[in-house]
Amino acid sequence: MAINEKSYLASLKSLDTEEHIDLWFYRPIGYGWACLAKKLGVTPNAITIASIFLGVGAGIAYGYAWPLSLHWNLEAEIGIGWIYTRYDVYPCTGCGRKIDENRTHNYVGPTKAALNIVYLF
Repeated sequence: MAINEKSYLASLKSLDTEEHIDLWFYRPIGYGWACLAKKLGVTPNAITIASIFLGVGAGIAYGYAWPLSLHWNLEAEIGIGWIYTRYDVYPCTGCGRKIDENRTHNYVGPTKAALNIVYLF
């Protein structure tokens, strides 16, 4: 998707408040997603709800499979990782007035646990 440079530049905050990584990496990606959402008719409220579940993270996972029979396996997996996210604080759901914004949170700990029964074709 081509980015309209004039529209993109108008969407930025003042250049003295933008970080270099934001200008060259995060902002173009976010602008592209915003343009796509607008074309698809996705509302800003829906984007806000989706962003609650998005952040930046890294981690590792380990799994193992135990054969139960020719066509069945039992699999177990566990993952640990780091998640960084930003969030805004509201007094209640639907109030619309922010108490605080751009808070950050780092989480380190379990991020995945799975026990699966798998059919092999």
